[in-house]
Amino acid sequence: MTRETCMTLSDTLVPNAVPNILKHRWLSELEGYILVNIQNRDPEALGFSGNGEDHALSLPFPFDRVYWLYLSAMIDFFNGDISRYEETATLADSALEDYAKWYKRERRG
Repeated sequence: MTRETCMTLSDTLVPNAVPNILKHRWLSELEGYILVNIQNRDPEALGFSGNGEDHALSLPFPFDRVYWLYLSAMIDFFNGDISRYEETATLADSALEDYAKWYKRERRG
């Protein structure tokens, strides 16, 4: 999944007026977190600058749902819909945890 695909999907699910530059920033923060804290990789060594370029994000299908869930949660937060944010953030956290468990199992195997 690319950033643009993720943003289009999230915008379809949660219509909003959040500037794209902010959505790119949120995705960069999440991608950086995944690279550093789960994959134990150096984002700079991978050419990841976090500047919002449209490149493939690192999580494979079906784990890529983390991105649009997280982005949807952040849009809800931005819009002040805290109860919806909490629900969507919980789904995003659970999806990220599923990926982290899978990633660790695959690295051992």
